[in-house]
Order: sequence, then C-alpha cells, then structure tokens
Amino acid sequence: MRKILIVIALFAAGTVCAQDLSKDVSKELKLAEHHRSKKEANEAIMAYKEVIRSYAHIESMEAIGDINMKERAIPKYTEACEYYQMALDELSKQIAAADKKSDKAKLGKDYQRIEPKRNKACSYVEDYEEMKEEKKAGSRLLEEEGLSD
Repeated sequence: MRKILIVIALFAAGTVCAQDLSKDVSKELKLAEHHRSKKEANEAIMAYKEVIRSYAHIESMEAIGDINMKERAIPKYTEACEYYQMALDELSKQIAAADKKSDKAKLGKDYQRIEPKRNKACSYVEDYEEMKEEKKAGSRLLEEEGLSD
C-alpha cells in the first residue's frame, strides 16, 4: 500500500513539473513514471535519463537515485550517489539564483529531503571501497607470509 501511495505521489509531482516541460520531455517523463509503476527499473531509468538530457529535472535525478537504492534486486549505490549528488548540485544552483524567499525555502526543503538519501548511498559506496582495500591488504599480507594458495 505504501509503495502505491509513493507512486501516486511521484506521479502527481511529475504531472505538476511536467507543465513547465516541453511536450516531448513531458511525454518521456510520463513514460518513465509508467515504467516505474510497472517495476521496470531499467526502462524507467533510461526514460528519466532522457528527461535529464533535455532539462535539469531534479525529480528525475532523485527518482533514478531512489530506483537504484530501493527498487532493484541488487542496489546500485554508486549510481544512486551520483544522481542524488547531481540533484543537490542543481538545487544549489537554483537556490543561488532564486529571488524570492519562498522559492528559496521550497528549494531548501527539497535539498533537505534529498541530502540524507545521498549521504546513505555514498556511505555504502565508501564502506564497500574500504572493505575492498582491507581485503587487498589482507591478501598481500598472506602472500608475504607465504600462506596464500
């Protein structure tokens, strides 16, 4: 039930954002949302990437991060981290360019929503890299001691 509500909320958010997008980009966004609702992660990501190619669409960047973190059988933390960071970079630009305090406040809330997701994804990537380095160090030690195969 929770997933259905999330999909509906994302669809509603995407529909509002689509009003500012060109017809082709809006069509691609709807296609991405359709694929996501059908649990077709690869197709959804490809469609969201098409949206991003035409427009710095923060919701699409966040959606790619979310799909890579939560909706894949094997999460892709590195890609999630990259797309969350891309969204945060774009939000920073928009906050700097915003004239109204109300616009800055809304963008700031978006930033606060996405930043913990980025931190979580990136921490998984960092933990994995540290584990790889420790494994390499352990293998070298075994080789030096003549204990490896």
